[in-house]
Formats: sequence, C-alpha cells, structure tokens
Amino acid sequence: MNGESIPVANKIHNDEILPPDEALRTEGEKKALLSKHQQSYMPKASFVEEPKDLNLLQMLQTPSAWLMLWTTSILVGSGTYKTNNMGEMVDSLGFPKAVTPATIALFSVAQALARVVTGVVSEASLNWRNVHSCCVHYGIPRPFHLLVASSIAVLAHLLLAFSTSQVWFVLASTISGISFGMVWPLMVLIVGEIFGVTNHGQNYMFYDGFSKAVGTIFLSGYLAGTVYEEHAEPDDPLTCYGTACFQKTHLLVAAFALTGAVASLALQFTSRHAYMRINEIHTP
Repeated sequence: MNGESIPVANKIHNDEILPPDEALRTEGEKKALLSKHQQSYMPKASFVEEPKDLNLLQMLQTPSAWLMLWTTSILVGSGTYKTNNMGEMVDSLGFPKAVTPATIALFSVAQALARVVTGVVSEASLNWRNVHSCCVHYGIPRPFHLLVASSIAVLAHLLLAFSTSQVWFVLASTISGISFGMVWPLMVLIVGEIFGVTNHGQNYMFYDGFSKAVGTIFLSGYLAGTVYEEHAEPDDPLTCYGTACFQKTHLLVAAFALTGAVASLALQFTSRHAYMRINEIHTP
C-alpha cells in the first residue's frame, strides 16, 4: 500500500518457510537461523566409521582379526591342554586318582559359569556411564574382557607350575576353567560387533575351528608332549613323576597368555570405531 512493499515470508532452498517477523533479518542472520532450523530435524551426526560387513577374506586382511585370533587360540589351547592332560598331571604329582574327576568337575562348573557371567557382564559394561576404558568415550569395550581372561590364564598357569598340594592344584585348575569359559561368548559377540553380522556365521566358525585346532595341536599336543617326554622315566617314556613333568609347559602357557593380554589391549585400539559406534547407538 502507498507503493510500499509488504515483507512476506521468504522461501529458502529446502522449501521451509521462515515466519514473517524473521523476513527482515540480515542475510547472515538468515543463514544462521537456517542452519539451526535444519539441525533440529537432522539425526545426530556420526563421527565414527559406518558399520562394516566383512566376509572371511576381507576380515583376514584386518589387524583386528589376527590380534583376536592370537588371543583366542591361546585361551582355547590352554583350556584343552588342561583337560586333555588332567590325569597325567594328577599322577605326576602323586595325588590320589579321585582328584582327577573332582578337578575336571570343578573345571567344568567354572567354565560353564564363566560363559554365562561373561556374556551378561560384557553386555552391561558396554553402557556403564561412569566407567571409561581404552579408546572409547564411556563403558568397557568387549575386547577388554579378553584381556581379563588372558590375565586369569596367566595367574592360573603360574599357580599350576608351582602347585605341590592338592588344594592349590584344584584351585588353580578351577581358575583356569574361568579363563577357558570366558573366551567362547566373547568370540561370538566380538566377531559380530567388529566384522558385521552379514557373514557372522562363517567368520565365527573360522575362529571356533582355528582356535581349537591350532591351540590343541600346539599347546596340548606338541608342547605338553615334548616337555613330558623330556622328563619321563628312562625306561618308560610314557610315565613321568614330579613337578618338572608339566612345570615348563605351564610357564610357557602363562607366557603365551601374557602375549594374548597384550594383543587384547591392542585389539581395543584397532576396534575402537566399532565400540564408539555402539556408544552412539545407545546414547539418548
């Protein structure tokens, strides 16, 4: 009216309309308002890598795959070494035959409970807000529990190496059952979280089969057998008495488990993007 133009709502490039009282704002204020307006409708920006669904060959090209494989092979191998040689260990230390089934029973109970508890605790600890661990904003990434399992294995085999009484032998065997039980649920869950769920079946079965085969053949078969034969009776290579029959093997397994702990720590770093993504998903 009277030749004056009346301010009208200005249309912007995303077809959103600003209210008339904002039409008189400067161009800079409009841009700032637009940015704020758009952000209110945008999902939270992701600052970490997108999920990756890797097949077996792609998975084996990553550092995380080999770090995890080293740790799981040692943990699985140390457990099978213990169960496969339980009878010989009891005989070599001069314990009654009844100690063997009792120790195997306690080992089995410990590893069964460890499977359940590890699954529950590792899931809950992902979202612990008041706890900070390596390479993530909050919570405890699941590879940390591989570090715990490896540390328990170190303790167990050091105790076994110097056990001369039934009580300490049974206690150390039970502790080794805990580390052996922890690795199984962690393998299933970590493979899916780091390498994706599309090829989860074949990826997990590779770890399951490889860890059993290599760990059992090397630690339980070759290493334990070689040390046992070195200290066997001269006239009977299948019979050995004394702590030396398995002491060196226990110490070597403890050393391997220590390297597994270091590998688990490195795995927390190489897989940090996967667990930061999980943090994001659970952040309200």
